[in-house]
Amino acid sequence: MPRNRATGKHCMATINERVAIELHAQGKSYWQIANETGISKDAVQKIIKYWSNTGELNSPPCPGKQQSLSERGIQHLVCLSDLHPCATLAEIAQMAGFDVKLCTLGKYLCQANCFVFVAHCKPWLERESQKQRRQWCRERRMWRKEDFQKLVYTDEVQLQVSAGTG
Repeated sequence: MPRNRATGKHCMATINERVAIELHAQGKSYWQIANETGISKDAVQKIIKYWSNTGELNSPPCPGKQQSLSERGIQHLVCLSDLHPCATLAEIAQMAGFDVKLCTLGKYLCQANCFVFVAHCKPWLERESQKQRRQWCRERRMWRKEDFQKLVYTDEVQLQVSAGTG
């Protein structure tokens, strides 16, 4: 079994790649190796050339799927989450103008050491919101139970984004 020249450890490769290297070490030609292993001559040549140059059998991984956001976009996302710590992911996406799924934005924020979580308690109200709430209560101070039953109340879940502490 071939070894990595740099580390001396056995390489994790397919059986055909290992056999091709061993047959090449025995002095066999590319054609003979191709006939014995069932790999094309060009593939055998590439395997042996890569082994000779790097000492490894496995080629580096392919780059994979392109990122949805550029590095600059990710920096903008993190900056917005720092400026608006009580904003939801949907609000941050709208502010940034990104056309990306919310779960993708959450993944990018987690990679940037910002954590997305469900807020356990409501954030503090600003002065203007406190005034509006008091005004709403004053207007409805004399209402009866039947009046309140005519209103529809909805609950919303808010996701809060903040920088990590670790």
